[in-house]
Amino acid sequence: VTDMGDAYSYCYNLTGSPACGPKVIYMEKAYMSCYQMKGSPACGNNVTNMFCTYSGCTNLTGSPIIGSNVSNMYSTYNNCGKLTGSPVCGEKVDSLYATYNNCTNLTGSPVCGPNVTNMYEAYSGCSNLTTAVCGPNVFDMHMSYSDCTNLTTAVCGINTQYMNYAYIRCYNLKEVVIPKSIKTIERYAFGECTHLRKAMLSEGVTTIGEGAFGNCYELTDFVL
Repeated sequence: VTDMGDAYSYCYNLTGSPACGPKVIYMEKAYMSCYQMKGSPACGNNVTNMFCTYSGCTNLTGSPIIGSNVSNMYSTYNNCGKLTGSPVCGEKVDSLYATYNNCTNLTGSPVCGPNVTNMYEAYSGCSNLTTAVCGPNVFDMHMSYSDCTNLTTAVCGINTQYMNYAYIRCYNLKEVVIPKSIKTIERYAFGECTHLRKAMLSEGVTTIGEGAFGNCYELTDFVL
């Protein structure tokens, strides 16, 4: 078997652990929404496509895994709330779109490969993460760390341009540094970061959007 696309998607009563043969290349939606499936994720080294592979597998446990040749991680582990351990991202991955959205039990440090350009909702709702990362080529950070309530450190990529809602409701965020690439701090980028105390903006910033720092009650040091 080389193609597992949609092989077991929406098999709501499937139990046991997922499997992936050594010759499998495509795992698009392979186990999507298999709510009852338990055990650790599986991925062979020949796999290139993990589009929605385990999305909605709410009882999946163990640590996330990807093969060394994976380039597509679109929504791979979306809503896998029982996964533990640290997130992973391969060297060839170009998008982390909603990859770990609502993986509430993930810990450790998030990762972002050197080729990733899109982090839309990448770690949104990962409430146990404490640090944030952003790769050098990331262009879009829309909601990338929203609702990461234990996040203490924010990092914006040197080429980031879109960051609306990027860190909204990161209640424990203390300090942010905005790189020169960012011209606009978009709406609600740091909204409701209630413990944010210091924001350092570069000379490149020309526009601060609606509610960008709204309800940041402890913000006292705003450096332009």
